[in-house]
Amino acid sequence: MNTTISPVFFKDMETEGYLDSLKTRMKASLGDDSEYLLGYPALYIHVWRSKKDYQEGKYSIYIGETNDIIQRTNEHWAVARNPKSKGEKGAWQYHMVEDVDESNKKVVPMVFFIGHKFFHKSHTLDIENRLTDYCYAMPTANVYNGRPNPQGRYAGEEYLDDLFSKIWRRLRKEIPDLFLPET
Repeated sequence: MNTTISPVFFKDMETEGYLDSLKTRMKASLGDDSEYLLGYPALYIHVWRSKKDYQEGKYSIYIGETNDIIQRTNEHWAVARNPKSKGEKGAWQYHMVEDVDESNKKVVPMVFFIGHKFFHKSHTLDIENRLTDYCYAMPTANVYNGRPNPQGRYAGEEYLDDLFSKIWRRLRKEIPDLFLPET
């Protein structure tokens, strides 16, 4: 089933200190629609390109979902800055602060935050799973996600395919050589 309501997107570069004003910038940029990122379950996608990624023609990517994007993003960056996290199983965040690009400069990851009026926990989990599955299938992505968490039946599941397609098409517009055509 289709919905005429488009997902809300906010893209940001994860430069030093960007978290300090993230909420304010979201509200200024999106107005009332910022509520779909700040007050509802939402998705986030971290994307960066290391020197190795450039050599392989790939991007590094981590896809997540959360009920509080500000808190969760702060948690990811706290782990990224912790030198002890580098050797921990499942730790990917340190790449965002240690990787260098093709010019040997520190990478500056970008992050996409995605929300929707219809999102609830099951929607975001299922869309996160599908985004992750699509990215694992693409030769252009180094995916840092772990195990899937598929959901069962839930209210609003009839919008899942349409919401996913709208999100994928928007991501494809942003980075077409990472997000390949939907099949």
